[in-house]
Amino acid sequence: MPRSRSASFDTYNDVYPENDDPYYNDNLKGGGSDHRSPSSRSRSRDRSSSRSRSKSRGRHRSPSRSRSRDRRRSLSEKAVDQTSFTGMLDFTSIPSTGHHDLLRASWDTVFYNKDNFDAWTDLLTKVEQLNDINAARDIFEPFLVRYPYCYGYWRKYAEFERRSGNLEKAMSVWERSVSAIPLCIDLWLPFLAFFRELALHAEGGLEKTREIMERAMMSAGMEYNSDRLWADVIQFELAQNNPRRVMVLYERLLGIPTALHVQQFEKFQLYVNSFEPNEILDEEEYRDIFSKVKKAVDIGVEQMIVDERIALATNGSGAPGDEQYIVKRRHVPEVLRVFREEIIARRRALHLETAGQVMKRAPFEEKIKRPYFHVKPLDPLEFENWRQYLDMEIDAAKDSRVIVLFERCLIATALYDEFWIKYARWRWRRSGDEGAARSVFQRAVTVHCRKKPVVHLAYSAFEESVGNYDEAERILRQVADAVPGLVMVDMRLRGLERRRANYLAKKRGLDAPDYSSFIQNYEKCVQDEKNTPRLKSYYSIKLAQVHSKLRNDPDLGMRVIKEALRTDPGNNKLMLQLVDIAMDVKPIDENKVIEAFDYCLQLKLPSTDKLEISQRKMEFLEEFCSNIHLLQDHLDFHSDLVHKSDQRLARKRLHLIEQSISERSRRDGDLKRSRTTIRTMNRAHHERDRDRGREKERDRDRDRDRDRDRDRERDRDRRDDRERSRDREKYHSSRRSHRDREGRDRDRDRDRD
Repeated sequence: MPRSRSASFDTYNDVYPENDDPYYNDNLKGGGSDHRSPSSRSRSRDRSSSRSRSKSRGRHRSPSRSRSRDRRRSLSEKAVDQTSFTGMLDFTSIPSTGHHDLLRASWDTVFYNKDNFDAWTDLLTKVEQLNDINAARDIFEPFLVRYPYCYGYWRKYAEFERRSGNLEKAMSVWERSVSAIPLCIDLWLPFLAFFRELALHAEGGLEKTREIMERAMMSAGMEYNSDRLWADVIQFELAQNNPRRVMVLYERLLGIPTALHVQQFEKFQLYVNSFEPNEILDEEEYRDIFSKVKKAVDIGVEQMIVDERIALATNGSGAPGDEQYIVKRRHVPEVLRVFREEIIARRRALHLETAGQVMKRAPFEEKIKRPYFHVKPLDPLEFENWRQYLDMEIDAAKDSRVIVLFERCLIATALYDEFWIKYARWRWRRSGDEGAARSVFQRAVTVHCRKKPVVHLAYSAFEESVGNYDEAERILRQVADAVPGLVMVDMRLRGLERRRANYLAKKRGLDAPDYSSFIQNYEKCVQDEKNTPRLKSYYSIKLAQVHSKLRNDPDLGMRVIKEALRTDPGNNKLMLQLVDIAMDVKPIDENKVIEAFDYCLQLKLPSTDKLEISQRKMEFLEEFCSNIHLLQDHLDFHSDLVHKSDQRLARKRLHLIEQSISERSRRDGDLKRSRTTIRTMNRAHHERDRDRGREKERDRDRDRDRDRDRDRERDRDRRDDRERSRDREKYHSSRRSHRDREGRDRDRDRDRD
């Protein structure tokens, strides 16, 4: 049996406290928070441990029997507390709902590709056809953890719970939905309607309804399209017969640039003209305006206000003469007019300022065609519009509006790491609030951009900038485990280790940083068998630069390069790096540089690479060598290389010519055998081209005739138009002449009379 509505409403404040920060959901801060009670969480852990033990005992059973085992823990519990960095939820089986045949195909697709949005939606469509709340929870929960910006599915989930009679669960879903998308008006409006339905007959329902309405206005009231939310709250307060509270709402609304701001100001004027001033104004403003009105009108104070007795409605049981009355103050019409004009005039300046802000934002708003979330790529023009819109709002330097616009932008661009990084950096630079910037990064890396390395690199850089080196390293290692093989992540890790060594040396007052762990990790990258030879060479170059530049040990750096050349002898970058290290020694060591050049030239290299290195050695000897004999000897060696290279090119060219001749000779026999066929084909092509030329000529003749007829028709129409124009002009001229004659005759008759 479902609980009563009043009971469900009374437990609301205990279960769902008000969220302090409306712009991000606690459910998203650390990859998902557990909304269950401690006892249910402990029971889930017990079930999980017992299931793992039973799984280890039955490891050799058949897959079909394993899938049919009684794994009763629902995925809704797993989705909240087992969301890892990669977002791979632990889908152990098809939901134990008894509807396997309907859900199996879609569930298998989701199981093997959890980022397949179409498979998820297909699965949700099928589960909606089942009147099974457990199946719905098993599907909706992991989907909404993975895609929390899909507001339509939050509504469907909440309605599913409500139709099943689970009002407290429905309230929980609504709360999580507005926490996940606090700016979504399409979620707040049905949530408020659901809440008012529960609070209708509950004790303290009015106050609690106003509290949640205030939450809605604080969360989504500054959204550009929030007019429907404000209209809903104002309509509620009008139904409660509270004119002064409605006036406060209108004053707040007039300062917010919304899409229907002009219409809102017109409604405000109608509202002011519908009530007595003392009913909508606070006492201080009423006295201030009253003193001005008293000077503006020529009547006494006693005559400005009259008391009106209004009979209260009764059920007819009272005796005659026992009617009850209330006395209301009424302003005379002249005073009321001046009063209302002053009230509106005081708000008109705010209205004009807000209208200017609306006009400033309208061009950007008109270009937003997809304000909602979708996995499909966003249109490039709309993408650029969000960039320009954010830059404009940031230049305006009003933080509350910038935050609202960023949150709106992130709904449509949730899968693009650029805007997450821009938002987090703005929060950090603008206010210096580490928690706000960190929460933005966490939402990106745990929910929306789990496999985007760039946002993880930015998050790690942020943590490093505030001194959290361990956390920065954890983030980088996490993305390295999730997306292995990213060189940019490995290089950022090495850079982090180097900067941390510098920081610790400065903090401890050491003479030199301790680069031992930093160098060991580089050596692991060089020796890792999973890396390709080219990648090992890349890491070898970086390690050699560390030895030569940071540790001032060029000999060790050159040994690292020579070791890499043994495994990757044809890598031109390694040889050039070896020469560069030798040339960077100050003062320059001529023998060491020549030794590096000679080491590269003795390797088995392509002729072009060897010629390039020889050319560079010759330039070095020309500029820095102190022994002319070495230069002359190398000139002879270089000339010989050039001659051999020319001979190789000539032989290669001759070989290509011979291949071409042999190929042509082989084809000649085929051409002779098929000469008749080729002649026939040529004749057919010639006839076809001739027929096509004739057909094109006939088409051109038809087009010329059609154009000629069209020109004749156009000339005929022009002549007819000119004739009609002349006839019309003659007619009007004769009419004017006739009217002039008649006028002269009337004047003559009037003069005669």
